[in-house]
Amino acid sequence: MRPALQTLSSADRGFVTWLATMLREPVDDVWARLTPGVSSGGPTPDGESGTRVTTDGELIEVLDLAPIGPRLRFVAGANRKLSLPIAGLDALAELDCSGLDLDVLDVRLLPRLRALRCADNRLRELDLSASPNLEVLDCARNQLMVLDLRHNTALRELGCAENGLALLVLPGAHAEAAGEALESIE
Repeated sequence: MRPALQTLSSADRGFVTWLATMLREPVDDVWARLTPGVSSGGPTPDGESGTRVTTDGELIEVLDLAPIGPRLRFVAGANRKLSLPIAGLDALAELDCSGLDLDVLDVRLLPRLRALRCADNRLRELDLSASPNLEVLDCARNQLMVLDLRHNTALRELGCAENGLALLVLPGAHAEAAGEALESIE
């Protein structure tokens, strides 16, 4: 059973409303596309990932925008700068906004973020200094010239290929001191 849109916090419901406005679709339809077969506090019954909310149904903790990606790109148009107003999503731990042609992605106000998949966009910068718990980052195929990950000491997986990076700063000594290191870099 899908969590009710009405039970979401005002900030989380506001984000879904913003998406619906951008897509020019009814809010309930957009919520249904984001949460097909999802129940509160868990993955879909067949184990696939998708948008999930906390067990009380008030906060979005995993946000997968793949189901609305092609439509959002089409409606926004090729020449429009696009960013996501995600600052109020306080419980967000995982975000997949890959392939949305985003120009800006501000995750500085998402302290619980553990996984960020933002590949295949048009990002020129990505500030992850306020995400020390980030474990997974896929920012491949953007336009990043600098990627500073020195504060991301929990990072295990990194995908940053095809960016034209001039500078990549890894957690390095911090990760070694903690006995943890990146498991994979692409």
